[in-house]
Amino acid sequence: MNAVSALATGPGAISVLVVDDDDTTRGILTSVLTGFGFGSVLEACDGEAAADTLRNMRVDLVICDVKMDGMNGLALVRLVRSGADAGMRHTRNVPIIMLTSYGDERVIAACHAAGANAYIVKPLRPLRLIQRIAAVCRVEIPKLTELASKPSAIAMVGGQFVS
Repeated sequence: MNAVSALATGPGAISVLVVDDDDTTRGILTSVLTGFGFGSVLEACDGEAAADTLRNMRVDLVICDVKMDGMNGLALVRLVRSGADAGMRHTRNVPIIMLTSYGDERVIAACHAAGANAYIVKPLRPLRLIQRIAAVCRVEIPKLTELASKPSAIAMVGGQFVS
């Protein structure tokens, strides 16, 4: 199933690969995603590990840090989009959201040029992440809808406060 076909079934049908070299960031992302009802959340600590995962598993969404040692996030996006790796051709159209500590327009432009669908500037704001996923994957996320109906509410989702 791809993320767009998950529209009828919601976030529980979407499998996500989280790629970040920081254990804490990966843990927070996984916690937020599971808290919002995403089904399968896989983790990779760098671009090479993500490429291995993508060769062996099908995912519906990739959330990837830009700056990592070894294969960085931009190189991973280029590899996925190129279709040059026969084992990863099934991933060419998977939505990719980049995470970056850099609000610099050149980095953001590089993300788009590499083929990323969206980006989020750190520090990570869980609600913004989920809104971006909903837009990119064209899926309704019930907890997001619930929070949006209470604009001043602060809630704890997946062990993380969101506002």
